[in-house]
Amino acid sequence: MITVCLLLGGCGAKSGTDQSAAEAAREPYQTMEGCTMEAEVSCGDADNEYSFTLSCTYVPEGECTVEVLAPEASAGIRARISGKDLTLEYEDTCLPAGTLSSEEVSPASSLVRLMDALREGWLLEQNQEKIDDVPCLRLSLDQTGDQGGKIVSTLWLREEDGLPERGEIQVDGEIILQVRFTKFTFDDIL
Repeated sequence: MITVCLLLGGCGAKSGTDQSAAEAAREPYQTMEGCTMEAEVSCGDADNEYSFTLSCTYVPEGECTVEVLAPEASAGIRARISGKDLTLEYEDTCLPAGTLSSEEVSPASSLVRLMDALREGWLLEQNQEKIDDVPCLRLSLDQTGDQGGKIVSTLWLREEDGLPERGEIQVDGEIILQVRFTKFTFDDIL
């Protein structure tokens, strides 16, 4: 009986240590004033894959802006995301924007959704992985979509500095967006 208690006690300590690594990695995102980032976002299937380079200014619980940098045919299109509202702008035109799934996930909202997941998502799992030989902490975070579906956001945060390296978004078990971060800066006021 004493051996069983000691074994169970050891398991609890290990999971607490693991969880604190995830909590420590998420803390800067949960307390930030905002951030700016650039990333390559891809979606679609093997037959029809679409890629965009996006620049995003993220403001927690505020209005976020996303601008398409590439491909050239779409460059200059901006999206404004405020709460659940997503609109596209090009020069003086402003239009409502569509989504890839019933859970209102789109390439334009992908970077905002990933930051929201780091801040508020339920931690499902974590582990250490290398992405392109970069040691990372991989976090999978669960959020319930507006229509009740399951949205799982997975982020790979570099162990060196805690900044995002990669991300992906799954809706109801299907990966619909993949992200490769190319720039990231916290905008906190010191």
